Amino acid sequence: MRGVSVWRGRRKWGSALALALCLSACADSPSPILGAGGGERAAERSGDAPARPQAQPGVSPAAASVAFISFDGPPAALAARFQAAMGQALGAADVTTAPSTSAHYLVQGHLSAWPGEKGVALSWVWDVFNAQKARVQRIEDQIELRAAGGDPWAAVTDAALEAAARRSAEDLAAFLTHTPEARAQGARTAVR
Repeated sequence: MRGVSVWRGRRKWGSALALALCLSACADSPSPILGAGGGERAAERSGDAPARPQAQPGVSPAAASVAFISFDGPPAALAARFQAAMGQALGAADVTTAPSTSAHYLVQGHLSAWPGEKGVALSWVWDVFNAQKARVQRIEDQIELRAAGGDPWAAVTDAALEAAARRSAEDLAAFLTHTPEARAQGARTAVR
């Protein structure tokens, strides 16, 4: 009997090892939204920045409307300038905004500035939620600004805010091209 229990124990460990290997292989598989490289999990392992979303060719994000329900982080004056830059960037990226009561997706955002390796790091995070309020995407990125000591927010220029807004809008638009609303509109347009 002892030999049977040892075999069962080895079989359990073997099954667990096989499952772990399968799951680790999945983490490095290409994602249709994030592109090759396994997305956020791969970035966490390697220390690189998360992969930026990749747009679905030929699909406009316009049919998938969004509402920005919260935004925090910067001082009020910078927040106002960033929101103005973001409004322009969203228009250029063909992203449709709507009231939160009718939008397909709700977005919460945070902008941060802190001392970085080469000066000041300006980073942002956008969490995108569906109508059922389940998070469906996290978009995050950062840029390095040349600056010396002091208050990190003092180093954030209008050009930096515009760059952050442009990249945020492009990444949000890329994600939205993969949504059912945008794909359905793209299919109707392609048939015409």
